[in-house]
Amino acid sequence: MTLSQNLGEFPKTYIVTCGKDPLRDDGTVLRRMLEERGVKVRSDYYAGLPHCFWMMPGIRDTEEFGEKLTEGARWVLK
Repeated sequence: MTLSQNLGEFPKTYIVTCGKDPLRDDGTVLRRMLEERGVKVRSDYYAGLPHCFWMMPGIRDTEEFGEKLTEGARWVLK
């Protein structure tokens, strides 16, 4: 199955997935498909955390997420 006939034309891509995110598997599949087509991909995974965890006060890894998100955006824009 192919999401798009143009996956090989994607720019560098940064993907974040979380262990309790209903979109986790979609992000994992997209990462693999892009890598198979030669697209440069960086990804970070936050085990056990829900979608949009960084918006919830007091949840672990929020500060780390912000730092890695900034690094990922810089990498994509290089």
